[in-house]
Order: sequence, then structure tokens, then C-alpha cells
Amino acid sequence: MNIREYKCTKIPSVKTLKASESEEINFEDLINMIAEENTAVDKARECLINKDPDGYKDNKMSLPVFLPYRLSDRSEGGAFTNHNRVWDDVFLMMFDVDHLGSDTCDVLKPELIEIEGVAAVFKTPSGEGLRIIAVVQELDCAY
Repeated sequence: MNIREYKCTKIPSVKTLKASESEEINFEDLINMIAEENTAVDKARECLINKDPDGYKDNKMSLPVFLPYRLSDRSEGGAFTNHNRVWDDVFLMMFDVDHLGSDTCDVLKPELIEIEGVAAVFKTPSGEGLRIIAVVQELDCAY
């Protein structure tokens, strides 16, 4: 599978609770959205600098959420559950590493992206942490 074509789920904001409000996007579109300038991220970081936690929370809550899998049920009553996740033979996992500091993020980001299996690395909305997206192959094992 070409990782650029891998299907993810985009939710308009953290406040969205219905699967019917989500949309399926491919991984390449996800990376392009993250790379674009985002005024909500800029405003959130400004709120942190100005010590405005409520403003930071409001701006962060307005950002879209990405799930590293597709949903099989997007009906009006459909919820985000383990039962409607569609896992392919290759899937993505996201790791969130907080409280690193912006300078440490800048040093680690190019090193992490060189690790085999790492598909993307980007700063979290605070600018003080990293989100790491890794490719996971299906394992044939019994527990």
C-alpha cells in the first residue's frame, strides 16, 4: 500500500461527537493540511505566550481531529467506537509527546523523521510537543 493513499478520518473539531460529521481523507491530504498555515494554531500559541489558558483551549478545541483509521459506519446515529474502525493490513499509530520545549522539538523532528517506519512528525498546537505518526504492519501472531 502506498502510504500517501492510506485512508484516515477527519473530524471537524474536538466538539464533534457524531461519526456522520466526519470525512475520509488520504494521508497525503492530512500532511498537506498540517503543513498549511493555520490561524487557530497561531492564535492558540499566542494565548500560551500571553498566559491565556481559556483562549488557548478555545482555539485548540476548534482544530480538526484526525483518526489513523477509516470508519465503516457514518450513519447519523453512528458514534466513534472500536466496532466501526476499519483496520487495513497496514495502519498508522499516532504518538503524542508533550512538554519538550520548542527548541527540543526543532532538534528532534529531523532526527525522528529519518527513523524507518515514521511517516510524519509535526509540532503539537502548543508548539512545545511533537506528534509522531508511525506505520505499523499487521503482525501474524497469537496471544
